[in-house]
Amino acid sequence: MNLNAATSGGGARLLADGNQVPVLGLGVWQVPAGRACVNAVSWALDAGYRHIDTAQAYGT
Repeated sequence: MNLNAATSGGGARLLADGNQVPVLGLGVWQVPAGRACVNAVSWALDAGYRHIDTAQAYGT
């Protein structure tokens, strides 16, 4: 599977402030803080993800 294909063309949603956010994103809920989280986010960015959900409640 081409990971860039998985993250491109998925569409975006318009936010109230006029910015857009990709529909497909990476959530880091339940990813252990530290190196595991850094590795997951690095992998996602390398794969073309541009929407990383890092809500404060996750603690990561």
